[in-house]
Amino acid sequence: MKALKIAAIVLFLLILGFFGVQVWLGNKIKSVIEEKGAELDGGIYDVTVDRATVNIFGRSATLKGIRMMPNRRREAGEGRSDMIYDISIDGVYASGLNMKLLKEGSGAQLRSVEIDRPLITADIYKPDEDKKETKDTAAARKPLSIPVRRVIIRDGNIILRQHEDGEASYTEADAIDIDISLRGKSISDSLSIRETVDARLSVGSVLMTNRDSSVDTRIDSVRYTSGDGVLTIASVSVDPKYPMAQFVYKSEKHADWTKLSAQGIRIEGLDALLT
Repeated sequence: MKALKIAAIVLFLLILGFFGVQVWLGNKIKSVIEEKGAELDGGIYDVTVDRATVNIFGRSATLKGIRMMPNRRREAGEGRSDMIYDISIDGVYASGLNMKLLKEGSGAQLRSVEIDRPLITADIYKPDEDKKETKDTAAARKPLSIPVRRVIIRDGNIILRQHEDGEASYTEADAIDIDISLRGKSISDSLSIRETVDARLSVGSVLMTNRDSSVDTRIDSVRYTSGDGVLTIASVSVDPKYPMAQFVYKSEKHADWTKLSAQGIRIEGLDALLT
């Protein structure tokens, strides 16, 4: 009976230790991401992760509630970057995890990374030549970089604003799905392995508005598959906001009034993603 109790205690301690190691690894990964992410662009960003969990047997990790946002106080003190990001991600699932990934410069790889519902907002500003030296110094501080064999992005959204002379052009892309993976192929004559890229891309719609808001350009339902090298676009339209008679004096930067509409675009033979 006593031996049974000892065995039960040992088993309990092993289970407790097992889950304790998983919790420690999750916290370690969380801290590495927050520390390295906060080094981007000279340290003007705050990076947070709500929760990180690790599955030791599955060699996988799940991150929830990732956010990277500019710290406006540090940004003002150190000089605004030419590009400012605000990124939120619902979840990230990484497979092929090992301890080498926690050591910078280890050369380790992740098997795959799956990213759910990323929202990326980027503001791009005209470069300030007076601060070029400061930015070059900040760029030398590179965050942790880990190669990945496969990247999957589901239901992404991007908002891009380009600022110049007090005006901003606007681009938004939604329903972005991406699946990119590296494939190794043998080359028979040299018995070497060549890496190729297998990619699938789909975008629900893209809306672009120029700086004086006089023209909208819309692209709907973009699909690309590297396997057959085919790109399809359901429709493209260019729509001036003003009638032709008013367009010239209401749109000083775009004197040419152009209206365009096209459907069912198909381009074949695109193999530019080979490496």
